[in-house]
Amino acid sequence: MVRTFPDFERYNLISQLLRCSVSIPSNIAEGTSKSTDKHLNKYVEDSWVRHLNGKHNY
Repeated sequence: MVRTFPDFERYNLISQLLRCSVSIPSNIAEGTSKSTDKHLNKYVEDSWVRHLNGKHNY
């Protein structure tokens, strides 16, 4: 997939994709350790919103 990126954008896009690939599942995994489905749903929703906004916990 990254081979199709323009050369001048590869570094930033690849870096962002790598961070997302760790951040989103990590947030969801943290949510599964909580005691209720409400907590899990909050972690899943927060992960998705952060992904859409480009704000991750690195």
